[in-house]
Amino acid sequence: MVFARTNGKLDTLFVENNDVVLSEKKLAVVESSANYKDVLFPKEALDTISLLNDHFLFPIEKMKSLALGEVTPNYAIFKKEYLDYVINTKVISNTFSKENSRLYKNLIQSYAQLRNVVESWKQKYVLKSRMKGIVSYISVWNEHQNILNGELLFTIVPLDSKNYIAKIKAPMRNSGKIQKGQKVNIKLLNFPATEYGILTAIVESVSSSPNEEGFYIVKVVLNDRLVTSYNIEIPFKNEMTGTAEIITKDLRLIERFFIASEIYSQTNPSHPEHPSMHSLST
Repeated sequence: MVFARTNGKLDTLFVENNDVVLSEKKLAVVESSANYKDVLFPKEALDTISLLNDHFLFPIEKMKSLALGEVTPNYAIFKKEYLDYVINTKVISNTFSKENSRLYKNLIQSYAQLRNVVESWKQKYVLKSRMKGIVSYISVWNEHQNILNGELLFTIVPLDSKNYIAKIKAPMRNSGKIQKGQKVNIKLLNFPATEYGILTAIVESVSSSPNEEGFYIVKVVLNDRLVTSYNIEIPFKNEMTGTAEIITKDLRLIERFFIASEIYSQTNPSHPEHPSMHSLST
């Protein structure tokens, strides 16, 4: 599950709903005062630097007109320390002089600080998948759309997943009582419970904050077959809606689940590496 780590707008989307992605694949970038390409460009150069010897080479001449936003102060310090170090090593032939040693230590310190700041920026603004799988949009996302810190944006369904997964949009009322492991009874609108029975699921996770619409996203896991309490197997169909009854310790939360809820299942044995994805919506 991929959550927003800051309030803002989606700057760039790299994937579409139902795309298959690898681990560490960039999914989206959140808008900031920096250009994400400009931040990642020096980071790639920083990652190639070896500190096993006293020689420190950085392609400073290629880093022109970078829009680094909140990374700018640390990059400016690093740039100054690097240029001071380079100039001093050219002037002084003895690279192990006290002055050069001092400059080198300052450079290493500013280098470490810059890397930490860039990594923090990435964690805040660059959203990545943590595993190989299929991308599922929680809502219909578009670039420049507002998002909230803690809002669930995407889920990644493992390619070898055999369970059905449903997402429920629960109102804020009583949402604090929803916890992982709680039982969920699902009544499908097109399959009356009095005739077909109900499906059961278990709460897998709850988003840390409500989305822009004021809903918490509750992810629940069903079995590998949609078999009801009446032992009837429900064939999956698009546009399936219903109500979810989450069983808590002291009450039952009965809320309608709707708007881009999704179910996944590995239902195509001829292509096991690509489990099919099914969408529930109103």
